[in-house]
Amino acid sequence: MEILYLFIGVVSGIAATIFLHDRLILVFQQRNTWKRITKGAKVIIENILKDDGYTPEIIIAGGRAGAILGGILSGNLQAKKIPLLCIDFSYEWHENRRKIIIHGGDLPIENKKVLLVVGEVHTGETLRELINTVNMYKPLEIKTASLFESGAEHLKPDYCSFKITGKQKMPWHLYEKYEKKSFFSLRQ
Repeated sequence: MEILYLFIGVVSGIAATIFLHDRLILVFQQRNTWKRITKGAKVIIENILKDDGYTPEIIIAGGRAGAILGGILSGNLQAKKIPLLCIDFSYEWHENRRKIIIHGGDLPIENKKVLLVVGEVHTGETLRELINTVNMYKPLEIKTASLFESGAEHLKPDYCSFKITGKQKMPWHLYEKYEKKSFFSLRQ
């Protein structure tokens, strides 16, 4: 009987170790550090440089995470810095539907090649609203970039570094109060 208990204990220990090992691998692979953000920005830069004939004349950053990525791209995409404009957005709820409110002034982008940058894309609705807003100012061309995409979006960015699932904690989220309310918690 003692051998049976010993056998069950060993098997349980092995199973727990395998389970925890797999979970820890997932946690550390998905951890967003400044090093991972830098790597993602480099991937976007390399992909833009490979794109024949596309050199943005201006970068428009959508939201706070877009502003961080936009700043990195603006200073590193070419030998000279590309001008960076930031526009922000918020959400309002009406009858269980989300309305995106864009905050920003005039965009001096007429007849210019624009790179529109956001931090992450989930459904693509916010990116679509930002594109529609930018299009009002008659740019020559718009391409989009994002560090993260969920893979379930209806509108994919032209340049992206990582596929994600679920909510992401970023290295610039220093305090819990930074955490924006999620799409689902705003609906309640």
